[in-house]
Amino acid sequence: MPGHVYCQKCLKQVNRGTRKVRDARKEKGICERCGENPVFKAGHCESCYRESLARNLNRRDRLREEGLCLLCEQPVEPRPNGFVPPYCREHEREVYGRRRKVYWERRVNRLCVWCGKPLAPGDEGFAYCAECRERRRENKTRRKLGLPPLRKKFRPGT
Repeated sequence: MPGHVYCQKCLKQVNRGTRKVRDARKEKGICERCGENPVFKAGHCESCYRESLARNLNRRDRLREEGLCLLCEQPVEPRPNGFVPPYCREHEREVYGRRRKVYWERRVNRLCVWCGKPLAPGDEGFAYCAECRERRRENKTRRKLGLPPLRKKFRPGT
C-alpha cells in the first residue's frame, strides 16, 4: 500500500495480513509478490525478481551519488583522500566487522573464505577453494586488460 500512512495498530494488522498472504504463496511455490508465476529466485518470479533487482540497483546508485549511507540513508563523511565510502562510520564497522568474523570462522573451520565450501585435502595454507582461487587469478588478469570481473556472490552464512 505505497503512499498510505497507518497508525501503529493498523500497520501491525496490515503487516499481519500481508505476511499470511506471503507465507501462503511461499507454500504453493508461487511468486510472493504477484502470486501468479512460479518462483524463480528469492521467492519471486523472474519478472518480479528483475524489477526488484533494478529498483535496488537504482536506489543504490542514487544513494551513492548523493553521498548517503546505503543502510540508514544518512550523509557519509568523505575520507581525507576524497573517497566516499558506501556506509556511514557506524554501519561500516558493523558490515566489515561481520565480514571479518565470517572470514575467521571459515579459516578456522577450513572452509573457503569466499564461498564457504570445504577446502580440499591438498589446500593447506590457502584461504580460498581451487575454484575461487582460479576466479581470483582470472579477475586479476581481466583487471589488467580493463575487462569487467567475473562475479560470484559472497555467501556470508556458513
